[in-house]
Amino acid sequence: MYVLMLAALTEGLAHAHTLGISSGEYRMTPRGVSARLSFAVVDGARLNPLLDADRDGRVSPSEVVRARDGMSMALADRVIVRGDGRPCAPSLTDLALTEGDGLLIELAYACEDAPREVDVDVAFFDVLGANHRHVARTIGDSTADALLTEGSRRVTFRSKDAVSLPPAPPSARWRWIVGSLVLIAALALALKLRRPKSASPRP
Repeated sequence: MYVLMLAALTEGLAHAHTLGISSGEYRMTPRGVSARLSFAVVDGARLNPLLDADRDGRVSPSEVVRARDGMSMALADRVIVRGDGRPCAPSLTDLALTEGDGLLIELAYACEDAPREVDVDVAFFDVLGANHRHVARTIGDSTADALLTEGSRRVTFRSKDAVSLPPAPPSARWRWIVGSLVLIAALALALKLRRPKSASPRP
């Protein structure tokens, strides 16, 4: 049932922009993650009221241009991406109106290193409401779709190269234990070699 509903939503979002439903494609890149988000214009204006600054119920191309900085700030705290547990810095790369009364938002997330695992936390339900649904497509070692809600707003995926990367180095504590054992063995061997041989008894 869940799979059929998700498939229907994904197919529907390709042709129209429904109020209360948004979509996002999150793709791993060599430097981090690229995100391509799609909202109904009305939902976009709820995220950033400057998108409909004159409050006439319509969004013009000039309003979109003026709303860029505000939309970037609105999403910086509401679409949070972490690479290997560390936050990735977002920047808005595109904001445009689309057919079917839609709004396209593209973001680039720069991570400290090429991430092996990415965690996406969608936190705009506080503005769009508990009934909002977000269809998230993740593209890394595989492509998967997930339906995110206020109660389940996170999705995690891995890079294609994660399985071929070398294993993580041993922890400092483990290195200390191994080094101590080697030192003890070396000392024991040195003491054994320095111990004088007992004189053989005379006949």
